[in-house]
Amino acid sequence: MDWFTRLNLFFILVCILYVSFEKKGEGVHWDDEGIVVDLDGNKIFWDEIENIEFYKSEYEMFTKSTYIRVFIYKEEQVRLRHKLPLKNIFWRYSGSIDWFMFEKPKEMHKALIQFWEEKNKLSSNKNENLLK
Repeated sequence: MDWFTRLNLFFILVCILYVSFEKKGEGVHWDDEGIVVDLDGNKIFWDEIENIEFYKSEYEMFTKSTYIRVFIYKEEQVRLRHKLPLKNIFWRYSGSIDWFMFEKPKEMHKALIQFWEEKNKLSSNKNENLLK
């Protein structure tokens, strides 16, 4: 078997495993608290998110992702909660959701951004009411 066939089989296996996790209710999903960004159940809370953005790699042909960027002052607590290795000074922590794992990734991305924006509006209105 050549390397290309092995690589294709590996991606097929990863997709099958991911779909089986999704059917069990595990994997990437969001609720009123935040968004689960991986199969380990690591969650980023809505008040920790600075931005949600689309990312397309220049080096890998079919790599598209949704990046969840964490506020710089919340980064360390997220890293510790997710049990990640020491912080690298050259990049900020972001949760990444790869699009190849979803049937309709554009719809998922749009729905996630819309939900996050609604959460931001609700929390900013709540803060304004507290100041009055």
